[in-house]
Formats: sequence, structure tokens, C-alpha cells
Amino acid sequence: MSPLAKVYKAKYFSNGDYSTSTLGPKPSFTWRSLLSVRDIMKRAIRWKIGDLRTIRIWENNWLEHTWSRMPITPDLDDFPSATVSDLIDEDIGTWNILKVRSWFFNVDSEEILKMPLNNLNQADSIIWGPHPKGIFTVKTTYEFIHTLSQEASLGPTTSNPQHTFYKRFWKIKISGKIKHFLWKALNNNLPTTNKLRQRKVDIQPTCILYGTHEETVMHVLHPCSFTQEVNRILKITYMNGREMEFQDLFELKWDRLPPDRFRTWLTSLWMVWHQRNQRVHGEPRRSTEEIAESTLSFMAPQEASSGKKQEIRVPNF
Repeated sequence: MSPLAKVYKAKYFSNGDYSTSTLGPKPSFTWRSLLSVRDIMKRAIRWKIGDLRTIRIWENNWLEHTWSRMPITPDLDDFPSATVSDLIDEDIGTWNILKVRSWFFNVDSEEILKMPLNNLNQADSIIWGPHPKGIFTVKTTYEFIHTLSQEASLGPTTSNPQHTFYKRFWKIKISGKIKHFLWKALNNNLPTTNKLRQRKVDIQPTCILYGTHEETVMHVLHPCSFTQEVNRILKITYMNGREMEFQDLFELKWDRLPPDRFRTWLTSLWMVWHQRNQRVHGEPRRSTEEIAESTLSFMAPQEASSGKKQEIRVPNF
């Protein structure tokens, strides 16, 4: 650290760092200037991976995406502050492939698994992202700022139907963990037996919940008899969508169901998938009645806060 940097650290962020520091009392002109470009700096700097223990997966720039240095996969509610080292199989010093593929969308997981792990015995370090060698230069800084200005003037592309769909999707008033699950389902990225076999995992292709049909995303979340029974108990109308993709069914339900019933359906799918995973790991089986009851119990606080009240009763069997 240079002598000047030590002075600024002592005066303005002695107990933190530049990224979280505040203006402070009687700031100098130079310090005001440094803070004014902090957002640009945050976008420009990138972490060079070493032992991966410092880099936070969903907070730091560390990927090679041209459009983003962070994963586009939403963070996991259970691991919001996870570091990249959590993705490593420490026994053999390689990426934990199953964890990477289960935590991230394809576009992220493929990018991560391509990254070499040659410096696990070194500390992580910050480099200047706009320069191919990670070196800070005035030229690359001007080029980077110019690129940001062009992006801002062009604005987002809204003519793409998928862009419009996902922009609307993220506004659904439902738990973040359910949105993360649904995003994976919509991108056909849930680790179903069909998907695992495509990845050369030796596993039976049949549905974990019912054991009769091939387990695809669409099957387990719609025509599967277990899922249908949960929907019947919750009084969610079944729609014949055997020839559809899951996104087609999703949009159909979105258009036809009242908002509170649509959220009930989405929550029930998440509960069904959770039960499916519990069976994979040998945990006790739960009945369709219990899954329906859990769906309503999970939704009750959220619906109450929005002024809605579900009038569905799970029958006693």
C-alpha cells in the first residue's frame, strides 16, 4: 500500500475499506472525487482467483462474462454470503461439479467450470478488469467510461419477448428462494433424473416421486400424479399441458389464475420439488395432504401482509 493510500485509510476508512467508506467530516476535494467514481470502480475492478476464500460469490466481480463479472443466477437464500471456496472440492482441489451445477444456471456454471484452479496456494487479489493483463491505465479507464456512457444512452432492449417475460417475472410477489427455484425450472436447469443422465450420471430415469414416467422438469411439476393430487387438494385447476414446455404452462397459468391462486400454485411446485429432493436423500416421505398444508402455512404470513386471505381448507383424510 502506498503512503498516500495509508493516509486516506487512516483518515476515512480505518475500520473498513474503500468500497464501504463514507464521505466523513470535512472531506478533501480529492476524497470527494474518489468517492464520486466509486460505482464505476466497483464495476471495473475484478478479482483474480487464488485460494478463493476472500471472494463472495454474489457480491464480487470474479467471472469472465463480457456483460457481467458476477453470476446472473440469483443468490441462494441459505448461502447469501458464500465465498467461491465453498464451490471447491478441497480433497482433490477441483471444482465441485455437482454443487456448481445445482447452484447456478447453465450460463454461469459453464463459465465457472472453465476457470482453471492453478493458484489455490495464493491469496485472492484485485486487478483492473478493463485491461487484458489487469493493469490500471488511464486509456482503459477512459474506454471503460465511454462504454458505460454508450450503454446508458442506448438503454435496455425491451423488444425481446424473453426480456419482457423475465422483467415481469422478477416482480412476482413471492419468496426469493421460490423465484430462484422457478428460474431454474423455466431454464430447464433443475437436476431431474433426465438431466442428470444427460450429464452421464448413472441413475434410473424414472420419476423420483411416482416412479412410472421419465422425470423431466415438465413432468415432475405438472402431469406427475403426486403433483396433480397436491393441486387437486389446493383446488388448482389442472390444465392439459403434456405437449407444452414448462414456460408455456407457466405463462398460461399466469394469465388465467388470480394472483393469489397463481402464487399458491408456484409455492406448491416448490414444495413438491423439495419433497422430491428429500426422497432422493432418504428422508421420510410426506403425503400430498402434508405438502398442501405446508404450502398454505408457508404462504399465510405473506398473504396476510398483502391483505389477502386464502379460504382453502385441506380436507381431513
